[in-house]
Amino acid sequence: MLYRFFKLFYGPLAFLYRPLISLIFGKKWIIWQINALKFAPKGLSLEIGTAGWLSKIDVAIDLSFSMLKYAKKSKTYFIQAKAEALPFKENSFLLIFSGFPTAFIFKSEFWDEIKRVLRKEGKFICLPWVKMPYGSLYYHIQKIIYGKEEFDFTPLISLAKKRGFKVEVNAITDSFKNTIYVLVAHLFTNSSNSSSFKTSSIQISKNLLLKEGESTFLEA
Repeated sequence: MLYRFFKLFYGPLAFLYRPLISLIFGKKWIIWQINALKFAPKGLSLEIGTAGWLSKIDVAIDLSFSMLKYAKKSKTYFIQAKAEALPFKENSFLLIFSGFPTAFIFKSEFWDEIKRVLRKEGKFICLPWVKMPYGSLYYHIQKIIYGKEEFDFTPLISLAKKRGFKVEVNAITDSFKNTIYVLVAHLFTNSSNSSSFKTSSIQISKNLLLKEGESTFLEA
């Protein structure tokens, strides 16, 4: 019942999503994701979901048109698409990022798509969980929403390794004593090649990335 209620914030109540997150977490929501992107390579980037409002991301997808509609205006280009069926050509991105993803992160189809569209020297970075200080207000809010106190990375690590990814889970403690858990998955480490693939222009994004006959860009 509670899950169905929160699901409304990805649909008809999407216009309340950002104000509600800002009211509860303030700027922490953005700061946590910026911390996660410290592990990111420089290059063309894709965000799975539009909750991050990260201006440095080049392209973002979301299944919910309502979330796309109310996403923050930025240089990002938005596409309505499923995470398990990304409308992009192979080897398109150096960075794929997802902050606080929903259940799609546990699906095999999603990891197949990540491997397909990620360049060999690229990285998939996921911020699925922030551990709040025990007994704090945020701790109780998190427990009510998610019904748990810890996040089990075992299924994600298994899905990634089955597809040839090397995986590491990093823990970062912020100034408020919250612990930010960041999963980083990559196929190869090749820093010499990553710098040569710079953020492309909108023209390159439209002509080279989208699969023929697939979704079109929604310009911010």
